Amino acid sequence: MLKEPITQQRWEEAQVGEKKFHDDVNNEEAYENYKRAYKYYFKYLGIDSDLKGKSVIEIGPAKFAGLLYCENYSKSYIIEPTPYDNIDSYYEGKNLEFIRELYEDCDSPKVDEVWILNLMQHVKNPDELIEKAKKHAKVIRFFEPIDLPTNLEHPFTFSDNDYRKYFGDSVKIYNSIGEPNFHGATCAYGVYICE
Repeated sequence: MLKEPITQQRWEEAQVGEKKFHDDVNNEEAYENYKRAYKYYFKYLGIDSDLKGKSVIEIGPAKFAGLLYCENYSKSYIIEPTPYDNIDSYYEGKNLEFIRELYEDCDSPKVDEVWILNLMQHVKNPDELIEKAKKHAKVIRFFEPIDLPTNLEHPFTFSDNDYRKYFGDSVKIYNSIGEPNFHGATCAYGVYICE
């Protein structure tokens, strides 16, 4: 086991601050901020906004999923247990199903890809989440901060070696210098092909 899971109570405590952080930005501004960030995620992870019929699970995107900025995907899923107000209109008419549970606890569909983007420091059981994703997808695309301290909203911290244990040689390192309005942290990222 790489990381010990946290309790449900500890996870719920973290979500209070995390939800407040996201709710403090109005939806129109947040939608544009997410759009800029996803542009970089897509660039580094080789994601074309035309998904050419792929099915995707995107875990924990908070208000606005990367799938909102994509097209031509088959039925896909957003795993987001924390509800956010006044965002339903952004998702209307999309071929997306919300699953309002922790990924670790849900009945995961099988898909082409799982996207894990700036998520892992927020989950309840990192090891279980990664193992489950590997069983339910052909590909995992990940982009995660490393070497950050823990706090109320971020119960976990990870190193590049932690991600190498999860994803082997697929791990690359993003240095936070160079991309305006993107991550202020060094990150591990990559595309992992599941066996």
